[in-house]
Amino acid sequence: WKPPESEDAWAECLSAYLDGELSPEERQGLERRLELEPARAVQLRGLKAMSEALRLWHIEAPEADPAFVGQCERVLADREQVLTAQTERCRPFFSRFRWQAQAALFLLGALTGITGTLLCVWARGGQPAQHPAAFSRVLVQPVIVMSAVSPQQAQGLFREVAAEDLKRAMLDNLHAARWDAALETYETLRTEYGDTAAAREMGLDPTLRRLKKGRVPLGRT
Repeated sequence: WKPPESEDAWAECLSAYLDGELSPEERQGLERRLELEPARAVQLRGLKAMSEALRLWHIEAPEADPAFVGQCERVLADREQVLTAQTERCRPFFSRFRWQAQAALFLLGALTGITGTLLCVWARGGQPAQHPAAFSRVLVQPVIVMSAVSPQQAQGLFREVAAEDLKRAMLDNLHAARWDAALETYETLRTEYGDTAAAREMGLDPTLRRLKKGRVPLGRT
């Protein structure tokens, strides 16, 4: 198995991997390559996250926007530089991924839609028992609304995924008392993904605050 020679070829290869279109030998070769190139592992997880969202929610993907593709490539290049610099010091953990928060957001959206429908039933004449047919349709025949993800929404999701991976790498460094590596990773998280939930959360971390002031956290040497 030979690694792809261009970004387009890499995207096709990773998509084929997710779709199960590679032979066993090709899959093994790609998996070995992903262990050597953490940035490609991040790219694969981003593609998987978007693919799962599209499949579960019946969303029609838009045509690729050249400007958005360029932004993704720049984000991946920045991630690769950070991870390459840390390869000799630590082994990033990409196996763990925070799907709980995304699942909660999807469930919240579904519950909001059902609640809004029930409120409409009440507003048109009282309790659901007074409109059994309408109430039955609400519970038994949900309507699936087709929508499209805009390039801005897709870019936001991609940035959140990349920021979560940086946060994981930084926490691993903190737990292993690799203070310089932790500060370097946080600086990248703050400057490149300061608008994400991960960056805001880590900005409040007490251990990180002590490090930024030049003090080793209590109980660590």
